[in-house]
Amino acid sequence: NVFNVGGIDGLAKDSTIANGLDNDKLAFQIYNQLNVTGSYNVGGIAGKIEGTIVTNVANFGTILAKGSTKEEYLFHSNDKFSGTVTYKDPNNNLASVEVKAANAGGIVGNAGSSTTNNKSVIKNTVNSGDVYTESTLDNNAGTYYHAGNVGGIVGRAEDTEITNGENKENTIAGAHNVGGVAGYLTGKSFVSVGINNGGNITATGARLYNGSDFAKESIRNPVNNGSYASSNLERFNIGNIGGIVGYMYGDDAYVTSSGNRGTVHSSYFEGNTVPESAQAANVGGIVGKVDRSKTNDKNTILSNGSLNIDKIAVSNSYSTGEVQGYTGVGGVVGLMYNGEVAGSYNLGTLRSTRQNALGTAALNMGGIVGDTTEGTDARVLIYDVYNSGTIGDENFEYYGRHIGGIVGRLSGTVEKAYNTGNIYNGSNVVGGIAGYWNAGSITNVFNTGNITVSNKNTAQSQVGGIAGAANIGSGNLTLSNAYNIGVLRSFKDNSSPDGKNVLGGIVGYLVDYGTDDGTLKISNVYTMGNLY
Repeated sequence: NVFNVGGIDGLAKDSTIANGLDNDKLAFQIYNQLNVTGSYNVGGIAGKIEGTIVTNVANFGTILAKGSTKEEYLFHSNDKFSGTVTYKDPNNNLASVEVKAANAGGIVGNAGSSTTNNKSVIKNTVNSGDVYTESTLDNNAGTYYHAGNVGGIVGRAEDTEITNGENKENTIAGAHNVGGVAGYLTGKSFVSVGINNGGNITATGARLYNGSDFAKESIRNPVNNGSYASSNLERFNIGNIGGIVGYMYGDDAYVTSSGNRGTVHSSYFEGNTVPESAQAANVGGIVGKVDRSKTNDKNTILSNGSLNIDKIAVSNSYSTGEVQGYTGVGGVVGLMYNGEVAGSYNLGTLRSTRQNALGTAALNMGGIVGDTTEGTDARVLIYDVYNSGTIGDENFEYYGRHIGGIVGRLSGTVEKAYNTGNIYNGSNVVGGIAGYWNAGSITNVFNTGNITVSNKNTAQSQVGGIAGAANIGSGNLTLSNAYNIGVLRSFKDNSSPDGKNVLGGIVGYLVDYGTDDGTLKISNVYTMGNLY
C-alpha cells in the first residue's frame, strides 16, 4: 500500500524537475523507461508534486495504480425527488459522493499547490506509456477498473498549469475522470496545447468508496413533482472520459488550443446487452464533463473580436478522433453543466454504444456538445463552432434519442455555428443543429448535413433541419438567422411498423414539457432541403 510513487521522484515540494536546459527546448535528458507500480499518486516522473515545476521530461514506462484513496466527487444537481444525493451546499445545488481515486499519470500522478507556491507547472512533456488502474472481471458487470483520476500527463491537477503536453499511441484507462492529458482538472488550472496523439482513452464507471457498487449522478433532473418527475429522472454511472480532460470542475479551470487525434470511448463490449461497466456517462473529444457554477456571456468571452481564453471552459480546440459512448457523447464536450465552448470544431465520427433505445433514458449526442442538462437553471454558451464529423452509423445498428449536429440536448445559447456532417439514427428527436431544444436561443446557424432516420421507436421520429423538437414548457425560445439545405429523411423501420414520421425543414416538432408558458419566435430563416 505504498503511495506517492514516481519513476524519478516520489514526492516533490517547492522543487524543480528539469533538464537544466532552456525550458522551451524539447531535449529530454530526464526520462523514465521503467514500469512504475504503486497504490495511488503514481506517475512516470513524480508521484505527487506540490508547488513544483516539471519541465522537459518524458515517460516511456507503463504506470499502474493498484490501490485507491477516498475522494469527494463534487457535482451540481437538483436531484431532490429521489433522495439519493448528498448535498454539500443545498443553496447552490452542489452535491457530492465519495468515490475511489487513484491519481495516476504518465508524468505526474497528483499535482497541486503548496504553502509556499500557489501553483505547480507541468511543461514540455511527452508520455508514451500506458496508464491504468487495477481491474476486475465480473461475470455480470463485465471488466471494470477500481479507481479514477487517470491521465496521460497528470491524473489529478489542482492549481496546476499544463502546457505542451503530448500523450502518444497508448492506453489510458480507469474507473472515472480519464483524459488524454489530465484525468481531473480543478482549481486555478489550465491545459494549453495539450495533444492526445493516438491514445486510446476509456473508463468503466466510478466506484463507491464504501461499497462495491458503481457511483451515480443525476443527468436530467425532473421539473415538477408527481409521476412525471419520478419517471423522467436520469441517473447514470459517473464516467467523464475526454481526449484531453476527463472531468473539469470549477469556474477557473479551462482548456485551450488543444487537440485530440485518438479514440475516446466508454468500455467496449460484445453482444446486444450493455453491461454496467460499459454504461459510464459523458464522453467528449476534448472534455468528458464540464461543471461550473455559472456561464459567461458573449461580451465577457470576447475582447475586440478575440476570445478571452481564461473566461471560456473550452476554446480554440479540435477533435479528429472517434468518440463513442453510452450517454452524453460530444465531439468536443460530452456533458456541460454551465460553461462555454468557443472557437472549436469536430471532424471525428460519433457513435452511440446502444442497440436499443426503447424504454431507456435519452442518449444526448452532438457534434460539439452531447448534453447540457434539463430541469436545472444551468445554461451554456456554444459560440463559433462547427461539426463536419459523421454522427451515427449508416446501418442504424447503434442509436438513441436526442441527436444534433451541434448539440444533442440544448439548454442555453448556440450562436455562430454550423453542421456539415451527415447524421444517421434509429430513434427520435434529431436536428441539424440541436436534437432536443429545451431552453435558450439559436442564432446565426446553418445545416448542410443530410439527416436519415430509420425509426425503430413507436414514438414520433421528430426530425428537423435546425431542431428535432423544441420545448416551450421551459420558457420562450428564439430562433433567428438560420437555414437548412440538408436532405431530411425519416422512415418506419420494419421492426416498428407503427412508428410515426414527423419532419420539419426548420423544427420537427413543438412540445410543451414543463411548467412555464412559453413561445417559439422564429425570424429570418429558410430551408431548401428535400424532405422524405
